[in-house]
Amino acid sequence: TNTGLLVDLTAPGGAASRSDPDVPIARRAILSTLSSGADDQATGMGVFVVGERYNRWAGTSMSSPHVAGLAALLFSQRPGLDVEDVRALLRGSARDVGAPGPDAATGMGVADAVAALSAPAPGVRAFFAAPEVGASVAPEEGAVEIGLRIEGEVAGAELAVGGPGLD
Repeated sequence: TNTGLLVDLTAPGGAASRSDPDVPIARRAILSTLSSGADDQATGMGVFVVGERYNRWAGTSMSSPHVAGLAALLFSQRPGLDVEDVRALLRGSARDVGAPGPDAATGMGVADAVAALSAPAPGVRAFFAAPEVGASVAPEEGAVEIGLRIEGEVAGAELAVGGPGLD
């Protein structure tokens, strides 16, 4: 599952309307300055070119620098935050798009700088204690122990696990 964030920006010169049927993936695209050396493959045979100076792209290569910039802005404006606070603010303030909740196509949604900067720091945090991050598990070999650590005041918590082949 993609747990990243999309970015919804319009570059100088303007993006085509979100409802423009001639613009592929207009809803999930970012405009970038068109390289003078861009060939037909890079421009989708001209389909991804906006005006004469911009190329429309989508994906993590386009969104990650914007999300990193928003993280830097959060750290600079709110120096008391730690990495987990910023991660929670980015995810919690994203505008959901596509299917409700996080999904493979749109991750957590569209990064929203105004919402992230104005949201309160999280009062409760949850972390997986087991299996360790990066560990490989093989459920067919028996039970898999899942541990959760919660920081902050919580009245109750529940952990649900699901996915293909899990009932």
